[in-house]
Amino acid sequence: MRPTFFLIALIVVAGCGDREPTTRLSPAARNRLLGDRYLAENAKREGVVALPSKMQYRVLKQGDGARPTMADVVTFHYRGTTIDGREFETSRDLSQSAVTLPMRNLIRGWQEGLQLMASGSIYEFVIPGHLAYGVQGEPPKIEPNQCLVFTVELIGVNLPAP
Repeated sequence: MRPTFFLIALIVVAGCGDREPTTRLSPAARNRLLGDRYLAENAKREGVVALPSKMQYRVLKQGDGARPTMADVVTFHYRGTTIDGREFETSRDLSQSAVTLPMRNLIRGWQEGLQLMASGSIYEFVIPGHLAYGVQGEPPKIEPNQCLVFTVELIGVNLPAP
């Protein structure tokens, strides 16, 4: 009896090693855990402001123009990366001119962040998965619940969207 108990205990202890716990999680759960870790570390960087929504931003250049509201149309350039630095999109690759969209058509993290900016500003946003593309992600570029990093240059605030 004792040798069997000892063998079972040894197997259990050996199975509880230093393996990464995220390997047994769904992609959405794994990405949320990795995003939470990244946000905790990023919050320690100089100049990073953490908002109650868990979104973070850092001012790279402060402009002095108009600030957008949810009713406005905004013109901007951006670069989006995952938290490991993989670029998934940049407006400069999509066209020669800046992107112009109604605020209401943007992901929630952008809506929150852009309203903090004045035209002419460049900010870095770190957007948790629930304020980005959520549990559905944006396949194949963005996984479920993935925390994303955007560098955003707000070029202008235009007439309100109809």
